[in-house]
Amino acid sequence: MGRVSGLLIPALVLVLGLCVGKVYNTDCTDSCTLDDETLDCWRQDIDYFTEIVLDALNYRLEVAAWIGEWKEIRGLPFFDMSRVDIVLDGVEARNMGPFPNSSIRAIFAVIINETTKYEEDNCGTALPDFKCPTDGPYAECSESSGNAASGSATYESMFYISLMVALVCVISMVIMYLQFRRAMKVHNDLMSRIRPPGDSTAA
Repeated sequence: MGRVSGLLIPALVLVLGLCVGKVYNTDCTDSCTLDDETLDCWRQDIDYFTEIVLDALNYRLEVAAWIGEWKEIRGLPFFDMSRVDIVLDGVEARNMGPFPNSSIRAIFAVIINETTKYEEDNCGTALPDFKCPTDGPYAECSESSGNAASGSATYESMFYISLMVALVCVISMVIMYLQFRRAMKVHNDLMSRIRPPGDSTAA
C-alpha cells in the first residue's frame, strides 16, 4: 500500500501540472527586474513574444493564401488598396502603444506587401491546411462563436482544473488515512509482541 500511494500522489500531481500547463503558458514571466545579474529572464520574455508574433504571421499568411485563391477564381486582383487602407486604419485604431501609429502602419504595410507577394507567387499551388488553433494565445479563433467561445472554454478549463485539485486533495486524504491506520495496526501488533509476560495493563 505504501509503495502504491507513494507513486500515486506524484502521478496525480503530474497530471494536474499537465492540465494547468494546457491553460497557462509559463514561458513568460513578469518577475524580471533591473537587479537581475543576467538578461536571461528578459530574453525569455522576448523569445516568448517573438514566437507568438511569428506564429501569428504564419497563421495570417495561411488565411491570406485562401483569400488569394478565392480572388483568383473570380478574376479579382490580389492587391486591393481600399482594403489595405481599411486594415491599416484598423490596426492604428486598435494600437494601444507604446509603438507609435506611424510605426504600426509601416510594419503592417510591409506585412501586407509580403503577403500579396506570397499570394502572387504561390497562386495555383497547394493551399496550406489552415485550421483555427485550439490552444495557446490563438484559441480565441473559433468557427462558430468567436471570443464568447474562448471565454466559455477558459471557464470550462478552470472548472476542470478546480475539480482536479479537489480530486487530488480527496485522494491524498484517503491515502493518508489508510496509511495512518496501517501504521497504527503495525504499532499495536509490535506492542503486543514486546509486552512483558504477565503484564495486565489494560489495553
